[in-house]
Amino acid sequence: MLKRLLVATVCLAAMLWASAAHAWGRDGHYVVAWIAYQRLEPAARAEIDRLLATEQTTLWDASYWPDEVARGLAQYRHLAPYHYINVADDAAGYDPLIASTDGDVAQGIAKFAEILGNRSEPDDKRLEALRFFAHFVGDIHQPMHVGRASDRGGNDLRVMFFNRQTNMHAVWDSGIIQRSRTDWRGFAAELNGQIRPQDADAYIEVMDPVGWANESYRLVLDEIYNEYQPDQSLAAAYVDEKLPVVEDRLSMAGVRLATKLNRMFPVDALEPEQPVKPVAE
Repeated sequence: MLKRLLVATVCLAAMLWASAAHAWGRDGHYVVAWIAYQRLEPAARAEIDRLLATEQTTLWDASYWPDEVARGLAQYRHLAPYHYINVADDAAGYDPLIASTDGDVAQGIAKFAEILGNRSEPDDKRLEALRFFAHFVGDIHQPMHVGRASDRGGNDLRVMFFNRQTNMHAVWDSGIIQRSRTDWRGFAAELNGQIRPQDADAYIEVMDPVGWANESYRLVLDEIYNEYQPDQSLAAAYVDEKLPVVEDRLSMAGVRLATKLNRMFPVDALEPEQPVKPVAE
């Protein structure tokens, strides 16, 4: 009886987390983290590799862990609101001064950046913070993760996508990527190779998560809400039209994640130590 109750509790926790928004799907989070890893400076890479080596994982696997593993664990259930921001329908954008007291993705980035950057914290806690930090930087760049409260960030906007009923949030989480790319690593390498120095410089002109959130909100208004029709049918033409937006947001997230980590671990802030062999790229 106790075993059945435990199983039921775990399943319920997974369902509750699954009902909350989580961004990009596996491939999108992998792409963001892979781009970021290629752009880490030696000092930051050494510290990230050291933390990752404690569990023999990669930055991309670590970045997806909050959706893949943590969403089913009761101790992380309180973090569900940290994956998104719900903006009031009559608001011009995200205002941190009136943000949810339950937490949101911008607050989550700040919360876990503080833990990750504190070398006095134990490594297991800092690795956990790295997982959530990398994940939330990805989340905030998915436009539908900064959507309207009334439709739960597009979860209530029904559409037909390639003749299957779904919602607009899911289309932007993973549908567009899955319908256009089958090899996430090749996709990541292609995007990374297309980022010119002037593009990267432009991306990092905005390094405040509040600014990132409002970028996403402006995109969601222009690219999604202004065009949405209930139960509309979307297919290849929609993917072709919106894929450049998705690519831009993935590229921005990767560059910005790397920049945050490079600034968090500058060369003069790290103690000399033996180099750590990274997990295979």
